[in-house]
Amino acid sequence: MAGAEGCAVWSVPAAQIVFRADSEMEARSIEVSPLKGANGAAFPAENIHLRRVAYIHLSVRKKDYPDPLPR
Repeated sequence: MAGAEGCAVWSVPAAQIVFRADSEMEARSIEVSPLKGANGAAFPAENIHLRRVAYIHLSVRKKDYPDPLPR
């Protein structure tokens, strides 16, 4: 079996997409569909996992960063 472009054989490429709102919001539902490329290739929706990202505020840098160990 050949690996995906840029990946070793038997490995799986990973990607992360983060959406961030400028203000507090409440998501009532989220729906995913296959990701489709320009060449017609598709990444199945059942292989897409949604996870909430927690943030921590670093006062030294005055900025929020993704929490590496969310609860």
